[in-house]
Amino acid sequence: MVNVNGVKHGELVVDGKSYYSDAIVWWDGTVEMADKFHVVGVDAMARLLSKSPEIIVIGLGINGSVTVEESATELAERKKVSFYAEQSAKAAELFNAFMAAGKKAVALIHTGL
Repeated sequence: MVNVNGVKHGELVVDGKSYYSDAIVWWDGTVEMADKFHVVGVDAMARLLSKSPEIIVIGLGINGSVTVEESATELAERKKVSFYAEQSAKAAELFNAFMAAGKKAVALIHTGL
């Protein structure tokens, strides 16, 4: 089971390995680098929906500076996928809880402020 161990400015730790980028963490343990972002749009949401998750978690940054476009939220709703957006540390906690519950969750975590 994949686990996000921590998020701090500029660093994401997944299963004990540090990533110095924003990243997507899939329920199967795959970690993909993501371009730095401050807005989650339809393209990013479509990427997260590409493997048919049950749950999407967005880490909005250390201070919550990222915004999610309404059109992106609507896309997740149309696909009937649960969607959560929280500051990145809280998003990591949520993702880990969904993993512990055996859910197919994906997290897009912003490591900036």
